[in-house]
Amino acid sequence: PGSRHLPEHNPSRYHIVAAGAAELSAAGFTRLTERESWSGRLTAGEKYFFTRDGTALFAFVAPHAETRAFSIASAHCDCPCLRLKPRAKPGKDLADVAIEAYGGGQWQTWLDRPLGVAGRVVSSIDGKLVARLFAICEPIMIIPSLAIHLRTKRDDVPSTNLHDHFAPFLGLSADHHSPKASPAPASPSADSETENSDGPAFAHHVEQPEAVLDAIRAAAGLPDGAPIVDLDAELFAAEPAKLVGLKKEFICAAGLDDRLMCFCGLHAFLAATAAPPSAVAPFLAIFNHEEVGSTSTTGANGPSLSRAVERILAASPAATNAADMHAVLARSFHVSGDNSHALHPSFASRSDPHSRIELGRGPVLKVSSRQAYATSAVTSSVVKAVLEGTPLQVSCNRADVRGGRTLGPMAAAHSLIPTADFGAAQLAMHSVLETCAAADVPTTRHALELLLLHAPERLDEVLSSLDE
Repeated sequence: PGSRHLPEHNPSRYHIVAAGAAELSAAGFTRLTERESWSGRLTAGEKYFFTRDGTALFAFVAPHAETRAFSIASAHCDCPCLRLKPRAKPGKDLADVAIEAYGGGQWQTWLDRPLGVAGRVVSSIDGKLVARLFAICEPIMIIPSLAIHLRTKRDDVPSTNLHDHFAPFLGLSADHHSPKASPAPASPSADSETENSDGPAFAHHVEQPEAVLDAIRAAAGLPDGAPIVDLDAELFAAEPAKLVGLKKEFICAAGLDDRLMCFCGLHAFLAATAAPPSAVAPFLAIFNHEEVGSTSTTGANGPSLSRAVERILAASPAATNAADMHAVLARSFHVSGDNSHALHPSFASRSDPHSRIELGRGPVLKVSSRQAYATSAVTSSVVKAVLEGTPLQVSCNRADVRGGRTLGPMAAAHSLIPTADFGAAQLAMHSVLETCAAADVPTTRHALELLLLHAPERLDEVLSSLDE
């Protein structure tokens, strides 16, 4: 990926969505908002995008008279991380903050690692609520592990009790960094106080160490002392992505699951939208909350895809062949992008010997008989037909290994769009730093571009045969 896509430039889900929106705008896409009517605003063949809550991104080409289907690429922008709680947990000897886990991370890999913090903050400026992104990429925190000499036999495996043993330290003096409440904005009038309120609006504001609040204000471009009403703050490894190996064949970076597929999906989508118009309209969806179940307004476990298609068709009078939304959904194809586990040479027995997924051998089509992935014989055949002559691996878990799951089945269940799960191979999934092959980035991006351009056509072939 280009330097602007590396984790140190986009260290949180909020930055990923903002960077994607900026790139779409630069490519000539028009920004829409869900809070306004789209009626009369969509022009056939033109390019549009919208975001939701700053953590989900949707982009599409408006359908025209010949459009029969959407071709969808998706990914998720969240990854397992440690998040700051809104109130601090002051230590007696060292200044620390309170955290909680997001998703299922390999938390022991976060120990002894210099950490930064990034996210979004909501402040009150001149009586109005204003949201800003911030990123403190300098290493301002660390979570030290317990020395081996101090462990008992029961502690042979380092403790991963997040509440008791994972306090990130900020400095030596707890007094110097004592928690300070962000100043509450003055109540503009008596009307701003609720009937049961004991004080002015925003009395229940963020309470964090003073140094942390000051650093967040500075990083967000807020005035000194600006009240911080609330914030979403994620810790991350404060070190740049690296090319690793004698020949620099590996990428080692934070959040490759699923930043890599966000990058490949976005650039495949941009390439597909530059192709001549056809009966297929490219569509990009970047979801949130995959690592915690996807059930939210920005997650895939809901009607986001079908609602977006419904709204697009309603605002596109030129799309005469796409007037029936349910028929359009049935003709569409969805490639759910999420990385796959590569064979670990030191733990080869953990992988199915009949489907060895190797780094550098191209993208992975993911199959699961327990429906952890949405891929079926029909959608698998479509992917294989489109990618004939290009690298492709097929992944299955060992019969006695449950494995993971992704957003594909949930999105398919709500939208009823034929779906295949697909992604790049990687190692150390959900570690603070993950590893993939640099060569798999362009091959995965190219494969997604081909699928966006041709998958619905090949789907129609196989579905027509089922109707005979």
